[in-house]
Amino acid sequence: CSSDLAQKGRRGKRRGFGKNCMHGNTDDDYEGDDETLEKANALTRRVSSDSSQSSQSSRSRPKRRRRGRSVRHKLESLAHQICSGKRVVLLTGAGLSVNSGIRPFRGKEGLWSQVVWSSATREAFRADPLAFYNDFWLPHFPPKKYSAYQPNAAHEAISKIATLPRADVTVITQNIDGLHSATRHPWPHASKLIEAHGRLGLYKCIPESDSDTDDDSDEEEHRPVKLGSLRKTRHKAASSSKHACDYEFNASINVTSLLASEKTKRLLNPTTKSPFAPCSSTSLSSPPLCPHCLRPAPPQALLFDEGYHSHSHYQFQKMESWISNADILVFVGTSFAVAITDVALEHARNHQIPVYNFNIDSKVGHTGGSLECNSRLDVENIIGDVSDTLPRLWTVCDDFILKKRY
Repeated sequence: CSSDLAQKGRRGKRRGFGKNCMHGNTDDDYEGDDETLEKANALTRRVSSDSSQSSQSSRSRPKRRRRGRSVRHKLESLAHQICSGKRVVLLTGAGLSVNSGIRPFRGKEGLWSQVVWSSATREAFRADPLAFYNDFWLPHFPPKKYSAYQPNAAHEAISKIATLPRADVTVITQNIDGLHSATRHPWPHASKLIEAHGRLGLYKCIPESDSDTDDDSDEEEHRPVKLGSLRKTRHKAASSSKHACDYEFNASINVTSLLASEKTKRLLNPTTKSPFAPCSSTSLSSPPLCPHCLRPAPPQALLFDEGYHSHSHYQFQKMESWISNADILVFVGTSFAVAITDVALEHARNHQIPVYNFNIDSKVGHTGGSLECNSRLDVENIIGDVSDTLPRLWTVCDDFILKKRY
C-alpha cells in the first residue's frame, strides 16, 4: 500500500535524520533503491499539497459560532450565584433610569451628544458660577423636573434582590437621580448603595484652586483595585479638620443650608414637599454660597476634572473594597465610558471574575453596550430592556427561594 511504500523509501540509517528532514534530505540520507525513493518523495509531495489546500480552505471558511445560551439560562445562572450567597456587586448606569423618563448621557439622544463636556468641570464653575448654573446645570438637571421622576420596575427589582435571604448584593450607581433610594420596596440602601457620581439636591464646596492634579499617582500600588488617591484623601481630610471648609471633603450641603435667596432655594430644591413657595423663574440671579466659607457652591456631582477621591460622598475606598472582594460583577445599563467601569472590567479580566451585562444594546465595541467574551473576560450579555430583564431575574430568584433550593 502507499503508506508501506512511503515508509520503505524514507527509512534512514544515518544519525541526524530528524534534523536533516527539517531542511530537505538528499539521496545520500537513504539506503533504499532509487525507484522506491522517487515514488516515496512524489507521494509525500502530493500528500503535503493536499494537506496545505485543505488547511487554507478551512481557514477561508468562517468559523461556526457557538450557539449562545438563552436569556432564561443566563438569568438562572446569575440567580444561582445570588441565592447561594456569592458576593455580587451591581454597577448601574443611565440606562437603568431611561424608563423613568430620564435621558441617558451618551448615544444619539444622550446629553453629551448635545453639550460640550468641558461645561461640567471645576474650571468652568470657577470661571463663572452663575453661567455654570444657568447655562448648563439648571437646563439639563432641573431639580423640580427630577422630583417628578419615579423608580421603575428595574429599580424595584434591584431593591428586592438586595434583600433576598442569604443574598450579599451591593450597588454602585453612576446615576445622580436618587431613584435607587426612593423605591417602594424598602432595602438598606444606606449601607448597600454608593452614589459614585453624586446626588441631585446636595451641594459641596471646592477650594479656590487645586494644589495638584487628580492623576492616579499613589504610594499604595499594591491595591488590587484603584479608583482614587489615598494620599490625596488623607491630605484633604487633614486640611478639612484643621482650617479648610468641612464641605470641601467631609460633608454635603442641603438646600436649606445654602446661603441663597428664597428664589434660588426654590429653584435648587429637588423635592415636591418643598418648604419654599413655587417659583416660575428658570434661572438664578446669583449662585448659591457655602454657609461656612461663603464661596460659590457647586452641585454634589462628580465633575470631569475631579477624581473619586475629591469628596467623601463618592466613597471610593468602599468602592475599591466591594469590587476587589466581589465574586460576581453585574453591569446594568452602562455605556462603559467612565473610569469605574474600566477599572472594574480590568479587575475582572485580571482575576477571572464572572461578569453579567444587562444592556439594551447588542452592539459590541467602543460604541456598543455589549461586551466581548474571550479568554480574558468571562461575560454573559443579557440583551433587552432592563425593566423587563431585571424583574425576570428577581422572579427566578424568588422561585428558587420558594422551592427551597437555597
